[in-house]
Amino acid sequence: MEQKQFRLYWLGGQTEVIEGKDYPDACKKAGLGARALSVLDFYTEGSDNDYEYSKTERMWIRKESKMSKQPGQLGAF
Repeated sequence: MEQKQFRLYWLGGQTEVIEGKDYPDACKKAGLGARALSVLDFYTEGSDNDYEYSKTERMWIRKESKMSKQPGQLGAF
């Protein structure tokens, strides 16, 4: 079975990628138990890093893609 990647976003602003057949398997292989996962903010499938951590707001904010802007929208090309 092919291994999937999962990007973890931690409450303190760090991020890392783990691999496994599914999310629980990836956590097990990475040695992440319930205590470690209690400080996990969220995870996404895949290794893309679509979020950045705001230290002032103390939260993850989704990055805006320049390609997603449509003509007529504020900030469009």
